[in-house]
Amino acid sequence: MSTRAEMRTDRAQRAQPESLRARSLSTALTVTDLATSLGWYCDIVGFTIDERYEREGKMRGASLKAGEVRIVLS
Repeated sequence: MSTRAEMRTDRAQRAQPESLRARSLSTALTVTDLATSLGWYCDIVGFTIDERYEREGKMRGASLKAGEVRIVLS
């Protein structure tokens, strides 16, 4: 019979992947203030604007990049 500690350890070991080999990361975020968010991601974090998304002359979103990381803000 296994102890509770042994069962917890066994369960934790099974839950972890053997190895994650990601080469890039992409995500999309909905923000409350697009201009402020763009400023923060570009000026503070270091992203650059890759593409702008406009509708009826107003910017509705942007695709940002930093190396292999991509973020879409809308």
